[in-house]
Amino acid sequence: MLTIDIVRKYKEMIPDLEAIGDIKHVLHELKKAGFKLILISANSKENIRKFLELNDMDYFEEILTSHRFFGRHVTLNNYMKKTKTQSKDIIFVGDEHRDIVACKKSNIKIISVTWGYDFEVLLSEANPDFIVRKPEEILNVIQEAV
Repeated sequence: MLTIDIVRKYKEMIPDLEAIGDIKHVLHELKKAGFKLILISANSKENIRKFLELNDMDYFEEILTSHRFFGRHVTLNNYMKKTKTQSKDIIFVGDEHRDIVACKKSNIKIISVTWGYDFEVLLSEANPDFIVRKPEEILNVIQEAV
């Protein structure tokens, strides 16, 4: 019952959630530059779509849900297999330690962001390829990495 109540409360709070800093600008610039943006989350597609719509962030070509049980690397590997995309052609942006672990398993470069779920110290311990502290830094890292 507690889980159901938490999910219900979360859905009620979606209209009050706001995107961080200049992330809309960053997404716009990446899309304009021709990058294919895919969103991967353990959250429901319904919640994600609602958040993106309310924040006017319709930049993603696809939304993939990753099951907590199987691990995010399975979702990444299935996506690469389905789309015939090579790991060297992907840069993952994530806010969790498990994102770094998944990317390492899938041989994908990762930009860890410090404003999300996990603290910077935990992200650093997992040794991501890049760490950024502001959304606009993502653009700089991608320009250098490409």
